[in-house]
Amino acid sequence: MPPHPCWRPQIPRTELANIYGHLREPVLRGVIPLKSALTPVTLKPHSTDHERKFADDVRWLQRLCYGNFTAAELERLDALAPLYHIYEDETAVNPNADITIHPAIQRKKWNYPMPKNIAEFPLGGDLDGYWNACTDDTVWEAILPSIRIASLYISHADLWPWFDALLATEWTDVPPSEVPFTLIRSSEGLKRFNTRDPLVYGSEKGRMNVRNGILKHSKNIYFRLISSFTDPASGVLAVDHKKGSISGQTLTSKISNDSVVTISFHPLAALLPGTVEKLNTAERRLVQVEVAKTIIHEFGHGLFQQVYKAYFPSHNGDEIYFHQEVFGGTTRALREPLEDSLLDLAPSKKVFFNGHNHLTLTHH
Repeated sequence: MPPHPCWRPQIPRTELANIYGHLREPVLRGVIPLKSALTPVTLKPHSTDHERKFADDVRWLQRLCYGNFTAAELERLDALAPLYHIYEDETAVNPNADITIHPAIQRKKWNYPMPKNIAEFPLGGDLDGYWNACTDDTVWEAILPSIRIASLYISHADLWPWFDALLATEWTDVPPSEVPFTLIRSSEGLKRFNTRDPLVYGSEKGRMNVRNGILKHSKNIYFRLISSFTDPASGVLAVDHKKGSISGQTLTSKISNDSVVTISFHPLAALLPGTVEKLNTAERRLVQVEVAKTIIHEFGHGLFQQVYKAYFPSHNGDEIYFHQEVFGGTTRALREPLEDSLLDLAPSKKVFFNGHNHLTLTHH
């Protein structure tokens, strides 16, 4: 009996290709099972010329894709999540750790009303429910480790001079000689705030000011999970999936003064039942930390917008330098996700904290 016209044979894939997708490059064309190009290349003794050339070509491809590293080098650096098994005992970051969730990002803050022209996104697959961290227990369990990590950071924000500088609101004019060349045409009205003396921001009064300021301004900051390819206001497609996506963005209403942080649910999809079981500890932590970074980053935008509107209600300020990552160091994965990948992130990234002395604004 001939196969159904719509039936297509499933080409075998390696275990990593099932998760990270098949890299469609000439070097790997015709190789069965389909490869991800993430496996370190090894040669057996007495390899043929053809095998040695293939290994060299794959290593070249890996260097091209992974920031001039081969998969073997990344593995030796403990930077390749799929092959990172040191913390399989779950001691790296315990998702059940007793970390109090900060009031600014507690569960009830994740159910901001959507416009009537937008519907919630279904979980998809065999799962019932929608991408709402407040009303759906499955989604809440998936994002909870990220929220705990973000809570740990926000709860200790009083130790960081950046937050003290923002909430102390000691604004100063930017001298024309210090205005970046690209902003010369809009140099009027530029202001900035600077970090204060450590003896000031490190005092109990300074730290209390940060804690109280975050609690005060976060009352108007809310969160929502949406597709990173759609416009959060209209719900229509806004980003071509071939050109990447937006992991999060923050919009503040001029009418209600509410800041709504929209977080992409796509990375979290890998942590849902039926998928999370296929990931090792490092891969799960990779997603959890990446989502936590997005929450912290966008919360910083929301906090800035709330403080800015409180002190400069008649101005519309552009966050010029804050658009850089809150964290210094690398800001992107070594490899972008493939169309058929299960996981958005490939090799793991190191996160470095980097203090910034000032932040500059533009007044229009």
